[in-house]
Amino acid sequence: CSVQGLHALLIPPESPLSATINRIPQLSNEVMEMMMKNQVNEREQMELLTIKQLILQDHLVRKLEAEIDFSFIYLLVADLYSLLRRPCIDPVVLNKMSFI
Repeated sequence: CSVQGLHALLIPPESPLSATINRIPQLSNEVMEMMMKNQVNEREQMELLTIKQLILQDHLVRKLEAEIDFSFIYLLVADLYSLLRRPCIDPVVLNKMSFI
């Protein structure tokens, strides 16, 4: 016995409830379409952030950056890096990572 068959036995076709019950599959499809539309829209949205926006204002990294001038590192390591090879990781970045 199907749900529609049971529905036909229990609720007369002229009943307002019958019309509502008959619309359930259609409403279900409409709801699913709306949900899928929202999911697609959310996936297609892009939010651009900078690293500075992700780091809190009172974070240790910001305090170190404000207090220490790391540019002296370039002079210390200048003879260790070749100008003819692939670019390397910035020596200042490497030293800053050691603080973290």
